[in-house]
Amino acid sequence: MRPILPAAHLHSQEGTGERAAAVAPAAAAAAEPPPPPPPPGALEFGWVPAEVVHALVEEVGNFRARAAAIELLHAAVLEAGREPAALLPTLSSFLAFLLRLVGDANFKIAISAMIILEDLVGAMGADAAPYLGTLAIPLIERLGDNVQVGAGQCGEWGRRLHGMSAGA
Repeated sequence: MRPILPAAHLHSQEGTGERAAAVAPAAAAAAEPPPPPPPPGALEFGWVPAEVVHALVEEVGNFRARAAAIELLHAAVLEAGREPAALLPTLSSFLAFLLRLVGDANFKIAISAMIILEDLVGAMGADAAPYLGTLAIPLIERLGDNVQVGAGQCGEWGRRLHGMSAGA
């Protein structure tokens, strides 16, 4: 397991993460007040603390909150990965959410999401095989990043994904 990038190094770039369901465009979101934070103890996808998803989606301009949230998301994935069968009912929707984070404009959130994705796929083993083709698309899109670190991380992860699919 590789560590998530430290919160102190995140830049306050606008992100494009969205809730698994849907998020209003930025212009509409600016006109409307942000949704209230979720109640304590609430869960998204049946196992991710809702405040983590809220921070990643709704706190786009707050890089410190997002940095802390991506670290908590990684911890939640590592914990949930101990019982991968429990993730199967919501795996598809969680992967959609995570892939949106891979496409985030803040490259450190995107790289952290790739690391989380790698750990999740590793924990899921053969259960992740049906999703590997879908996972490759956003990674291929990120290969064209102007940020070399992001493109390099994508290429590295793509090689691992290819190895996983060959073993599946």
